[in-house]
Amino acid sequence: MAKKLKLIPFSEIEKEWMKDPEFRRIRKEREPYFRIVKQLIEARIRQRKTQTEVAHKAGLTQEAISALESLKREPQLSTLCKVATALGVKVLKIS
Repeated sequence: MAKKLKLIPFSEIEKEWMKDPEFRRIRKEREPYFRIVKQLIEARIRQRKTQTEVAHKAGLTQEAISALESLKREPQLSTLCKVATALGVKVLKIS
């Protein structure tokens, strides 16, 4: 029997992350990237895909997706494009 996947809404994840002062500092520092990454996370969750599934389709590792989603380092444009393509996200709003 397949294991049922439980995905948490991004708003709940973000709320929990915002309790961490280090995350708040990084988010403020990397706000433009955060907006794009947030869209990618929301798309992944809406599609009920795991980081591993997206990583496989994008030709990346799960660890790379995790680092991207947690903003542990500034993402490269090529990585953002690979993930967006893997998720079928055609337009990323940058505002």
